[in-house]
Amino acid sequence: MIVPVKKAKIFVLEGQQTDLLLALQKSNLLMVNNELKVQSTNSEEDSFINRSESVLKELSKHQTKKPLFETHTIEYQRFIEDDIKRYDLLEHLEAIIKEMADLKTLNDNTNNVITSLVPFKQMPYALSDLKKSLYVTFKVGFVLEDKLESMQEFFSDKKIEHELYELSDYGYPLIFVLDKDEEEELLETINAFFVEANLPNTNLKVKSEIEKLNELIANNNQRISSIKEELTNSKDAELELKILVDQLETKKERTSISFKNTESTVYIDGWIREDHIDDLRRVVNEVTTTNEIDIYDVSEEETPPTATNNNKFVHQFETITNMFSVPKHDEVDPNPVMSIWFWIIFGIAMGDIGYGLILVLGTGVYLKLAKPKGSMAQLLKVFFYSGFTSIAAGIFFGSLFGFSVQIMELFGLNSFDPVSTPMPMLYFSIAFGVFHIISGLILKMIGAFRQNDWATALADGLSWILILFGAVVAIAGYIAISNNVLGIVGLVLVALGFILLFALRGRASKGVLGKILGSAGGVMDVINYASDLLSYSRILALTLSSAVIASTMNDLAALVQGNFIGVIFSILIYLVGHVFNLAMGLLSAYVHTSRLQYIEFFGKFYEGGGYVYEPLSLKTKYITEITL
Repeated sequence: MIVPVKKAKIFVLEGQQTDLLLALQKSNLLMVNNELKVQSTNSEEDSFINRSESVLKELSKHQTKKPLFETHTIEYQRFIEDDIKRYDLLEHLEAIIKEMADLKTLNDNTNNVITSLVPFKQMPYALSDLKKSLYVTFKVGFVLEDKLESMQEFFSDKKIEHELYELSDYGYPLIFVLDKDEEEELLETINAFFVEANLPNTNLKVKSEIEKLNELIANNNQRISSIKEELTNSKDAELELKILVDQLETKKERTSISFKNTESTVYIDGWIREDHIDDLRRVVNEVTTTNEIDIYDVSEEETPPTATNNNKFVHQFETITNMFSVPKHDEVDPNPVMSIWFWIIFGIAMGDIGYGLILVLGTGVYLKLAKPKGSMAQLLKVFFYSGFTSIAAGIFFGSLFGFSVQIMELFGLNSFDPVSTPMPMLYFSIAFGVFHIISGLILKMIGAFRQNDWATALADGLSWILILFGAVVAIAGYIAISNNVLGIVGLVLVALGFILLFALRGRASKGVLGKILGSAGGVMDVINYASDLLSYSRILALTLSSAVIASTMNDLAALVQGNFIGVIFSILIYLVGHVFNLAMGLLSAYVHTSRLQYIEFFGKFYEGGGYVYEPLSLKTKYITEITL
């Protein structure tokens, strides 16, 4: 149900803001007025958060054995304490990660240098010595294989001293010497078959230089391996950084709130659930006894958030409603009724014992081990609960992964096969839709009564309840059980509904003719209701599609089971087929069950347009649970 929300103002002395905010954030009671929140950009917290996230991303690359489900539970005091060691740890990890990146870059550049030197490793000169001559110029480079003969003829003709080494990927390595007086003239011809190499200026011979560079790379690789080992064995450091990120996010949320000033005090205001007012007073008094808390009723100009207080089962289904629209603070909470309908319809749509067991066990294990939070946890719990109705529907339909199982016979009853007898299932789906819509109309009446709008409750609610219920009773009386008395009762209810509808629907129109036309228009809503009821045929369609696909996969697997290899293939067919059918059935059941709630059910009474009551709280992305 929706809990009333009040406006609260908390006055404290200057200097008590930090302690008050810490207490409020820990207690998760007060939703602070958005006007008091300042959006900070490029804050110190943001900088440390971004740096920590970057380091965590790098650490994840080096974790060789990542747990399938990772959870972290820490004490509140450890979470909230501002430990300088976490910042020192962040700087250390940043430093070694940068060092590793720099060493890798250095190795890449060094390897490029070695690659350029290798073709000349037979050259018995130090490269720096080649640049010391005053009268001649040494040129080092490559001559292409197809230009070698032309080069040799030219060098022989011009009596140019040169040395040629073994063929490489770039051509023949070559060193030659030119008189500086003739250099410019000769190079005009030589450059046609020669490409000069860009080699480092070193005092060592090429072979020695290569050995020195290889030793440098080896030393760098040893240091890189040492850093990688440290990063791999950094689970404790990783947890500390995760604590730091969540701690800073929590601090950023807290410090974004600005207090307003009076002459002698400061104060904040916000929203508080009516049933939490005493808890708020207790929390504030624990911080300071010099305080004042004023509680106000919500004014007509204000739109408070919507707070709900539902049991554990219904609470999970709130995420279904909130995906559509959050209920307004003053309307009827649809979740207690909607949750039951969603739970049942989803189970019928899946309608298989095996698939239901997978849902229960799969989501149950994941919820237990992974401990997800927020709307994701709620949605998974919806699937978990719906797994039980899937099992129940599967028992009723006699289906276990598409195989026929007659569990109902244990109770002296027969299973109902929707595939072989689809028409009764269609009638059931339509009748199911009638009662689903009627429950929505009842909620419409409750909402209208709350606003003292009796005419709307009778004209738009009760009238259609009588018509729809009367139609079901009449059909049951005349067709299903051949009871004329029951049939007459049904027709009387339908007639009363139309009389009520015609009498009140045109109440807002002006003039007699306007009222008559308005009432006639209300009667024409029969077409809309008929269309809504036909939408429930999708329950039959979903049940049939899941059952037929499962049965087809079983038949395909049976066709190949002639020998041992066939049995292996049949197992693959079973696995792939039923995993596909489960995935598609889960998606279809979720989408179409949600649609029946959003359109056919909510369309009869629900307005929405509210926003969720979200008190100031601890912000955790990585930490699973904080023990207070």
